[in-house]
Amino acid sequence: MKLSQRAEHALKESISLLQATLESTADGILVVNASGKITSYNKQFAAMWNIPEKVVASKDDDRALNLVLNN
Repeated sequence: MKLSQRAEHALKESISLLQATLESTADGILVVNASGKITSYNKQFAAMWNIPEKVVASKDDDRALNLVLNN
């Protein structure tokens, strides 16, 4: 396996582990970038705020925020 392939494989493993960790916690987690845009979240976050999975999956922060504020 070439170095770039090993690096890509290691990166995919790290991302997979991070996603599994986010989902396994009892806390609701929302990750946003410096611009305030949704980059990641876990299902507990969506459940806590009654945001449909498809809304947070779209990463449309305005739509998600409007749902929270109007509930």
